[in-house]
Amino acid sequence: MKLNLDIDRKSSATITRSFDRIAKDLIENWQLNLQGTLYSFTEIEFYYFDRASHPDKYSHKHSYMVGKWRFHLQGLDISLGYEKEDSTEEFCSYGGVLLRGLKSETDCINGPKRILAHIFKALDAVEEIQKEFGLVKRQNPKVQIYKSVRKGLSERYPDYNTQKYRYFHSIESWNENHVPPSEKKGIVHNSIKLK
Repeated sequence: MKLNLDIDRKSSATITRSFDRIAKDLIENWQLNLQGTLYSFTEIEFYYFDRASHPDKYSHKHSYMVGKWRFHLQGLDISLGYEKEDSTEEFCSYGGVLLRGLKSETDCINGPKRILAHIFKALDAVEEIQKEFGLVKRQNPKVQIYKSVRKGLSERYPDYNTQKYRYFHSIESWNENHVPPSEKKGIVHNSIKLK
């Protein structure tokens, strides 16, 4: 089975439903294999700009194909692709899924930059050619997924800074050195269950 990262761009509502579908699939059915250690996704955020129906200016403009890793100053994305208008070569859509939380049997990493640091520490020696890094199918029970507002956005774009595009589960197991109990309580208080 393949991870379906397609975005239905007909309207803002269909884009949001695409986020829900992708989040549920990614969290319930996939894990990150990092040098043989499997990590489930405990927290992700969606950023997607579509000029016609979803002009979310918090999204970073890029030209990565769907399903590619995209490293940037804020962390690591799974690219949702991009599209340009043929006539003008202007971008009309682009986006990604920001990784915010990973959990293995022994580690819980919260925060996009901490995830990047953890990945590069695991990849280790530069002379070593054989590296394991990518998504694999998950054989675990389903979890209750919640939606909340994305973390750390300014109030510059009021139509999108309160959208519930942050998806998470198992918040009780998050690393308290990374996410204090008071912050966890606020996240839970402002979240809704994904159906």
